[in-house]
Amino acid sequence: DDIKVFGIDGIESAYKSIASGEGMIATLYQNTDAIASKTAEVVQQYFEKGEVDQEYIIEWEVVDKENISEYYSE
Repeated sequence: DDIKVFGIDGIESAYKSIASGEGMIATLYQNTDAIASKTAEVVQQYFEKGEVDQEYIIEWEVVDKENISEYYSE
């Protein structure tokens, strides 16, 4: 009971485990739509201005029992 399980990537089995309340506590979701959008934006900036920032951060989204319904439904 003292071990809490967290994951990365927001795969379906993680969502099922979180939704059931019998396993994982949370997972981190990589928002591929946000990644693709930022990539397109940066490519456009590169071609228009010839330069881009060295690094771009796209925040991971924490998925837990409070918001699992936004990401998964059985």
